[in-house]
Amino acid sequence: FESISKNILFSTPFDFHEQTKLIEKGIRLLEIKGNVGLIIVDSLTMLFRSYRVEELEDRKELSDQLTMLLAAARRSDIPVIITSQVYTNIEKGIFEPLGGHVLNHTAKTIIFIQKTENGMRRATLMKHRYLKESESVEFRITSAGIE
Repeated sequence: FESISKNILFSTPFDFHEQTKLIEKGIRLLEIKGNVGLIIVDSLTMLFRSYRVEELEDRKELSDQLTMLLAAARRSDIPVIITSQVYTNIEKGIFEPLGGHVLNHTAKTIIFIQKTENGMRRATLMKHRYLKESESVEFRITSAGIE
């Protein structure tokens, strides 16, 4: 764990604008050092949700964050994993990600993970370029890993 943790950079933004700055900083680090193998943003929309002063400005900033991450992934050929909170669209009777169309349009792969019974989780493929959508798998997270 010690040797791995030395190679991980953690950042915690306190507001949505700071999140943008940290993403920019992380991408600059990637461009300077070049030895980054993965970018994870968990949860991209947590601060977006609580920052609803100007919804249009929020969506543009969210779109800018996603565009920066997508461009960095393409330039450096590394994966970017983003988690998002969801809400229930009562009219449609479905779960939708916060950020709506912005996330659906920009993301290349979307996996919906939900808790099921007995500590299990179900991962369902919602969007992918060439794999069949709606395929799902159940798994459990334990101290030994994923079963």
